[in-house]
Amino acid sequence: MMLFRLFVFLALIFFPSLLFAQDEASVHASMRKALVYIEVSGQQANGVPLQSSGTGVLMDDIGHVLTVLHLITDVEDKALDGEFEVTVRVGDRSSNPRPATVVRRDMDRD
Repeated sequence: MMLFRLFVFLALIFFPSLLFAQDEASVHASMRKALVYIEVSGQQANGVPLQSSGTGVLMDDIGHVLTVLHLITDVEDKALDGEFEVTVRVGDRSSNPRPATVVRRDMDRD
């Protein structure tokens, strides 16, 4: 619930036009620019593939993304040697995947 509140707060800061949106469709169109689809993949020692997926919000022009920690750790904790890959698609699943790197974690606020 706290992550949802943070998402709404940040969305209103970065997209103030949401305050004046007329309907759900215009809100969705405005928010789509900030939403990302995240895929995390790795492989267990026995060769079994690992996958996790979810969403996040684009935080700045550099490309920092905010998401929940367990999206990453669900794969990282089980992956062979802790090796995993993260890809991000801006907007929705149909956009081109872009490689991503985890730059910071907040273990207290998954």
